[in-house]
Amino acid sequence: MPTRIERTDDINTILNIKLKEGYEMKKRKVLKDFWGNYSLKATLTSKKGTIRLLGIHNSECKDTVILRSKNESLFDKLPIA
Repeated sequence: MPTRIERTDDINTILNIKLKEGYEMKKRKVLKDFWGNYSLKATLTSKKGTIRLLGIHNSECKDTVILRSKNESLFDKLPIA
């Protein structure tokens, strides 16, 4: 399954952009720790295909976003901050 790994300033920015493009969020799970770090797992679906997003927020550095999809063309126009 094609995978794209990106570093970004904010995980939620990518998530909100995809939701505005017509994707629907099927699943969302957030795990937080004592220091304010968290991980986010989400499944986004649309007529084009499904994207699985795993985001890791660390307060000391940029966020990491891992995107997986069977259709690699879904990653082409993804703006990364």
